[in-house]
Parts: sequence; C-alpha cells; structure tokens
Amino acid sequence: KIPTGIFNDSNKKIRRYINILVSEFKEKRSNYLSAIQNCMNNIIIELERINCDNNKNENSVNELKSVIEYIDQHYCEEIEKHTLTSFVNVSYDRFRHLFKHALGISLKQYIIDKRLELAKKLLVTTNLSITEIAYQCGFPSSALFSKQFKNKTDLAPSQYRNQLHSNSIMSKEQSQYDTMD
Repeated sequence: KIPTGIFNDSNKKIRRYINILVSEFKEKRSNYLSAIQNCMNNIIIELERINCDNNKNENSVNELKSVIEYIDQHYCEEIEKHTLTSFVNVSYDRFRHLFKHALGISLKQYIIDKRLELAKKLLVTTNLSITEIAYQCGFPSSALFSKQFKNKTDLAPSQYRNQLHSNSIMSKEQSQYDTMD
C-alpha cells in the first residue's frame, strides 16, 4: 500500500526524483521509460520510509500512554525507573529517549511541570505552608521546590500566593464598586 497525504520531504529526495522524472519525460532520451520507472520506485521507497518513521512516532506515543497515565496519577510520589520501563520493556536510557522524542519534553521536566501545576493550585486554594505544599507535590525539599517554582514563574511561591491573593482582593473590591453603580 502506498501512503497518501502530505509528507515531510526535509531532505528533498522526493522532490529531486520528481524533477528527474519530469526531465526524463520531457526530453525522452534513450531508456527514458526505465529512468522514469526507477524514479517512481525511488519515490515509493522514500514515501514508505516516511510512513514507517511516522508510524514509529505514533507507536511511541501509544506505547507511552500507559506510562503517562501512571505518571499523571503518581507524580507526587517517588517514581522508580524500573516501574516506568516495565510498561514498555526497554532500558531506562532508551525510555527517556522515547519519552522526549514522543512528548518533546524530558521525563524529569514533565514530572516537575506536573508538580508545579499542582503547587500553583494549592497556593491559591489552601493556606498550607510552602513546605507542606512542597512535600505534598513530591518535592524532596522546600528549597528545591522554591527554586523550581521561581525558574518556571519568575516568582517565589510566597510572592505568587500574595500576588494572586491581592489580585483576588482587588477583583472583589472592584466588583463591589461595579454593583454600586
């Protein structure tokens, strides 16, 4: 089966074969039909390779779905390497490569981002201390949590909480004035 659709011809091989094919057809030099057939075969080979590469990427994402679901349920805990690799039966190094290739982000950063999203929510919706939030979100220390949080948001966790709290108060006060009109 020949794949159909739009393909990424980043190395421009298919384009070159098509140009040669057109040139052979226009010029009709000796053995031009054989040359055209060879070009067609090469185009088909390149399309099959592209399709194969696309299927590998799709399979990588599909293989990782169960791992991602597991991470999404356990990101606040210490996640063991062997637990993750057991889902896909590859070495940890290969797994990390597959993960980054499929999601465009490293495993470590994916987990940190998940933890930080929960932390933001807890900072806004609870009165838990920064240390309690750090541990609830799976960070081994409040110092590491604060560093990661500041790297992501350009604010310390307490600044983030205070800023949102003051914005919330301002919004409430503004809405009170709006209802007076």
